[in-house]
Amino acid sequence: MPEIDGLAALKIIKKKYPKIKVLILTTFENQEYITDAFLGDADGYITKDIGYEKLIATIKCVALGLTVIHPGAKAVIIEKFKTRTGGTKKGSVAKNISRTKRSFRRKIYAA
Repeated sequence: MPEIDGLAALKIIKKKYPKIKVLILTTFENQEYITDAFLGDADGYITKDIGYEKLIATIKCVALGLTVIHPGAKAVIIEKFKTRTGGTKKGSVAKNISRTKRSFRRKIYAA
């Protein structure tokens, strides 16, 4: 962007219009940028290498109030948590997430 970067724009938008949904579409997948985006209250974070079908689905998800994270950004976040917690534990939470994911996919494709 010519005058300010995306994170600065995010902060301005969220401060002035807190209910506006902001989806970060970027080339950056570094930990600091991702963290700053979500600390700035981004509603989604995707990189420019996704196809147009996924972009459309992402916009629909964010419009429905979901937070969307690109797989590359997710990997960065997971790695950060692993280093902080010393590993991960799998349990019933994963089953609930899978069930919820299927439900959202049905809603997205129906829209």
